[in-house]
Amino acid sequence: MEYRKVQLTGGSTLTISLPKQWTKRAGISPGDRLAIIPQKDLSLHVVPRLEEEHPAALDATLTVGPQEDPEAALRRVIAHYLVGYDIIRIHSVKNRLPIRLRTLLKETIRNKFIGTEIVEESSEKLVLQAFLGHMDFSIEGTLNRMHILSSIMHKEAIESIQNLDRELLADLVNRDNDIDRLYLFTVRLLKKAMQDPHVFEDLGIRRPRDALGYRLVSKSLERIADHAAAIAENALELPSPPDQEVFDRIVEMYRISDEGHKQGVLSLFKLDQKFADRSFELVGRLPEMEERIMQEVLGGKTDLNFALPIRMILESNRRIGEYGADIAEIAINMIAREPS
Repeated sequence: MEYRKVQLTGGSTLTISLPKQWTKRAGISPGDRLAIIPQKDLSLHVVPRLEEEHPAALDATLTVGPQEDPEAALRRVIAHYLVGYDIIRIHSVKNRLPIRLRTLLKETIRNKFIGTEIVEESSEKLVLQAFLGHMDFSIEGTLNRMHILSSIMHKEAIESIQNLDRELLADLVNRDNDIDRLYLFTVRLLKKAMQDPHVFEDLGIRRPRDALGYRLVSKSLERIADHAAAIAENALELPSPPDQEVFDRIVEMYRISDEGHKQGVLSLFKLDQKFADRSFELVGRLPEMEERIMQEVLGGKTDLNFALPIRMILESNRRIGEYGADIAEIAINMIAREPS
């Protein structure tokens, strides 16, 4: 840390000098323009050459070896997408990209990446480009979309248990891809913000420390969708629908779980602890409800082929509520004031 004395120049202008080592590293010369961005904590963020309205796209080239596992190569592509590269070029060391890798890449772009297309393709290479940037989204808007979609999945999965609507249940399993795409895009946006602090304001993030909270919230919402899809998968394993009494008990537990999830999200968006406390209270009821339903199911000497999927459905129902409580806990941490 360096200190500078405020000087009065021209009779009315206050000035300070810039640290010499910083100007060298930033390539600042006399006559250059700097952006001075006031922060809410009264500090100033000084950014060199921010006047570039259209910075060059970040470009990465990945080379795939002849013996490389296609899954490993795919993980490298995803990692470069998440850290913010706009163009990703995948080249083969030999003449052709493995067919398995090409298939995995196309499936991933279609199912997992938002606003990303293959812009060039040949037998030995693929070029991906991300066309959507941080200016097109806000963090809270993206998280709210994840919340709405996961809540609908949860509701429809539970309702479909009554008559085992297998077509809808299979669709719900596939719908999990929509949440995965939003999750990966949220991680990408947050990583961009960490690399370029002026992006925080564009994304609607009040303080840099909140970025970690939003990152954890996005993972909790993604896991809620995973468990909604798991409910659908386990319902497909049921040999027959549950009787009305068992189904009513499952719905009762669902309502508590869903409300606990929603109260947790409300506490985040409104930054109000009363919603968080309500989430904790509701979610605290779920373990007892889960055990009571299982005792009723097993007490009737139900076939294990029926009891096991019910057990898994109830567990996912509980976990959805618990992830809502996790979001509430993150909200409380974000509400807490920073030391002055």
